[in-house]
Amino acid sequence: MDVASRYDSPLIRQPDWVEEVIARPARGTTINRRYEALTARERRLARRLRNDPTIATQAEFVRLARERQALLLELALSERRYSQAGALKEGYEAPPDGTAHRLLIARNHLRAVAAPVPIEPYASRPELGHASRRAGIRFGQREGVGFIELNARASYHDLLEPEAGYTPDAQIEILGIAVRRYEDRDQLTLNHLTLLDITSLPPINTLTPRPAWRIHVGWEPYPSRDCFDCAAFNISGGLGVAGQTRWPWRTVWFAVPGLELHYSSKSTDAYRAGFGFLGGALLEPTARWKVLAKAAWLNHPFNEGGAVLQTSLEQNLVLDRNLSLRINWRYQEGIHECEIGLQAYF
Repeated sequence: MDVASRYDSPLIRQPDWVEEVIARPARGTTINRRYEALTARERRLARRLRNDPTIATQAEFVRLARERQALLLELALSERRYSQAGALKEGYEAPPDGTAHRLLIARNHLRAVAAPVPIEPYASRPELGHASRRAGIRFGQREGVGFIELNARASYHDLLEPEAGYTPDAQIEILGIAVRRYEDRDQLTLNHLTLLDITSLPPINTLTPRPAWRIHVGWEPYPSRDCFDCAAFNISGGLGVAGQTRWPWRTVWFAVPGLELHYSSKSTDAYRAGFGFLGGALLEPTARWKVLAKAAWLNHPFNEGGAVLQTSLEQNLVLDRNLSLRINWRYQEGIHECEIGLQAYF
């Protein structure tokens, strides 16, 4: 059973059966929220303090209010313990942490309560999110040829869908399919078949940096002048970086270099392999409206076609918790395409 349907149960919907919902944030969430609450000067001190307890004796640190000093010491301790816990999970036996011991001594000598910081979880309550199965219908044109598309997904969530109940800036899609009927053809054609698509775009911070990464396995549209409705089997993945800005609205910027492999029996070059680069921005003008602008550059050094540029602009507008409007525009190898359609979740 998927996450959304598991929590959207009769128990939750019964009045007075659930008296209170309490969020218990993970240790990593607590560390990041505390770090976000620091000033730029405090962040510089925090980054140095976690590896050098003598920072706590320097004038720049001592000039801080005592409750801010306590906050920085607790943050440094939490970050070191979090790193040690990660090493233990990977099977490494960490040696005694003398730095953490010295930080703990400094914290105990400081007779002050740490400045309070609200710890809001990054993901909201699961029962507030959309259901993870999806079906939809779209209408559009590819190079002036109209089409109707039927699509479905077994689970789970993509970057453009609202984040309520899901991990922000992350995408996991399993078993998604789209078939089309073009107005000048009598048969259905496969547009895409996704076996697995995972994308993670955590905005980087200098205290607990995490990379952006992606992996995709499945058939993707690969139209060209020689093959109007081709789909190619694609295995791709990459590792990069993401960051965020807050003006005029929250935007996640990302750059993910990687490797690509395509196979299509219909195209001139059956196999295409090489280096790729994916970059773009995920914008959130409102809680109900998201925009994803991206460009992918694929270099196939062993094929006659050489480098290929793909660009797209996708939008998702939430109409209801389990209903949304999707508008897309794409360009690839001289082929333009636009589409609009409804998506229902169940």
